[in-house]
Amino acid sequence: MHNIGRLTPNQLLRKKGYSLSSGYLILGNQVEVIAAGEAHIKTVLEQFLKSKNHRNLLLGNADFYQSQNQIGAAYLHQPDSYYEHYWVIFIADSDNRPKPDVEYIVNSDYTHNDLEQKTSVRDRHHQSRYRRPQMATEQ
Repeated sequence: MHNIGRLTPNQLLRKKGYSLSSGYLILGNQVEVIAAGEAHIKTVLEQFLKSKNHRNLLLGNADFYQSQNQIGAAYLHQPDSYYEHYWVIFIADSDNRPKPDVEYIVNSDYTHNDLEQKTSVRDRHHQSRYRRPQMATEQ
């Protein structure tokens, strides 16, 4: 999920000491793309580029993203976890710029308190992955 521990990606970077430009919203995501469940980077990148929001961030297709000059990427293979393969890319800058024209807000009010509900949501999400070609992170 983009909002780990109820923090948006922008908040997470700031909490970890990264000085984002003032143009980055507090409750937003202008910095991160994630994917899970796919073992091959070529397939992950193809899926990222099929997603308008991910493509805009990664390729700098919007003016706001063109001046981003710092990147971090990670891959985690966790065989005993639900998706097994996890990918994340952060792209950002720390220059002072105006806010973007389009705002993406993450709603982090949803929690899984009931194990049965969590399993049900996970199962529906897992099933939807195999009905159509799309990243596990897209809804």
